[in-house]
Amino acid sequence: MTIKHRSVLKTYFENGDIPNQDNFSDLIDSAASLSGNNTSVGNWNIVGNINVVGTISATIISAVHIDIKEYEISGFSVNGGDITMNGGDITMNSGDIILSTGSLTNDITTIAAASGGWDSTETTVAATSSLWVGGTTQGTDGNVYNIRSNDEGSVSGNSRGENSVDLQTVRGDAVEVASGNCSVIAGGACNKVSGNYSTISGGLSSLATCDYSVIGGGRYNSARHLGSTVGGGQYNIAYESNSTASGGHNNQSCGAASTIGGGTNNIASGTQSTVAGGDVNNAVGQGSTIGGGAGNITCQSHSTIAGGGENITSGFYSTIGGGMCNTASKNILGFTTIGGGQCNIASGDYSAILGGCDNNTNVFTGAMIIGLGITASAANTTHVNNLLITDISTVSSGLPMGTVWNNAGNLEIIS
Repeated sequence: MTIKHRSVLKTYFENGDIPNQDNFSDLIDSAASLSGNNTSVGNWNIVGNINVVGTISATIISAVHIDIKEYEISGFSVNGGDITMNGGDITMNSGDIILSTGSLTNDITTIAAASGGWDSTETTVAATSSLWVGGTTQGTDGNVYNIRSNDEGSVSGNSRGENSVDLQTVRGDAVEVASGNCSVIAGGACNKVSGNYSTISGGLSSLATCDYSVIGGGRYNSARHLGSTVGGGQYNIAYESNSTASGGHNNQSCGAASTIGGGTNNIASGTQSTVAGGDVNNAVGQGSTIGGGAGNITCQSHSTIAGGGENITSGFYSTIGGGMCNTASKNILGFTTIGGGQCNIASGDYSAILGGCDNNTNVFTGAMIIGLGITASAANTTHVNNLLITDISTVSSGLPMGTVWNNAGNLEIIS
C-alpha cells in the first residue's frame, strides 16, 4: 500500500462509493500512529502541543517556537532567528553550535562544554557572518584554566600562562599578554605580565616581569624584581626585591625593600631606604629617609633629612631638619644634628647646630652652636654669638653646683 494525500483519500469515501481493502490500507498507512514508526510525505501542520517521551529524529525541524526542557541535543543549526532559553541547559558532548545569522541569547543560564569550560580543542562557538561579541574564553593555547577576552582586538596575543586572566584587548605587540602562570592583566593597553603570580590592574605600556610583582595603573611603569610594586604614576621603576614606587613621575626604587611615596625624579638606592616625595632626592644609605624637598642626599645608614634643599647627611644616624646646603657629617661615627638654616656643617661626632648660617662644629665632639658664622673651638661646649640670661635666681641657697646666680648684680657660679 502507499501513502496518499488527504485530498485523494477523501475520494474513496464519497456518497455512493464502496471502499475496498486497498482504500482502507491507504487510509491507515497515510495517518500518524502513536505507536510504531511513521513515514510521512509532505508537511504536518499542528495546532497545540506535542509531548514526546523518547527521541525525535529529523533532518530539519521548523517551528516558530521550540520550547525545550531537560533534553540533550547532539547538534543544533540555526539559519536565522534566536535560540532563547528561560531555564535548563543545552548539553553538547561534541560538535558545534553554528550561527549563520541571529544570536545565541543566554541571560540566566550557563553555556558549558562537557569538560566544564570552553576549550578550543573540544567546543567551538562561531558565527559565520559576525564576530562573537563580548565575554571571555577559558582554556586556550594548550592550557586548561587560563581566561582571556573573546575579542582580542586588532593584534592577537601570544600564549597565556596557566591559570592566568588576560582581559586586555589593545596591544601593539603579540608579547603584551599575561604569560606568567597565575598572572593577571585586568585591563588597559599594551601591558605585559611575564612574572608568575604577578598583576597589572590597568594603565598603558607597563611591565611586571618578575614573580609576585604588582602594578596598579599609570603608564610606562615597571616592576622588575621579586615582590616589587608600582602603585601608579608614570615612568616609575621598582628595580629590587620588595621595593615600592607608590606613584609620581620618573622615580626609581633601586634598593631592596626601598620605598618612594611620590614626587619626581627621586631615587631610593639604599636597602630599606625611603623617599616620601619631593624632587631629585636620593636616599643612598641603608635605612635612610628623606621626607621631601629637592636635591637632598642621605649618604650614610639610618640618617634622615626631613626636607629643604641640597642637604647632605654623611654621618651615621645623622639628621637635618630642613634648610639649604647643610651637611651633617662625622669625625668617626656621626650622630650629628642640624635643625635648619643654611650652609651649616656639623662635623664633630654628637655635635649639633640649632640653625643660622655658616656655622661649623669643626670636628669637635659634642660641640653645640647657636648663632651665625661660628666655628667651634672646643669639644662639649656650647658656642653662641651673644648670651642673654633672664630671670636668674638672686638666692644661692638650694641651687645645685654649677648653677649661675645673681649676687647683687654680679653673675656667680655655685661651686
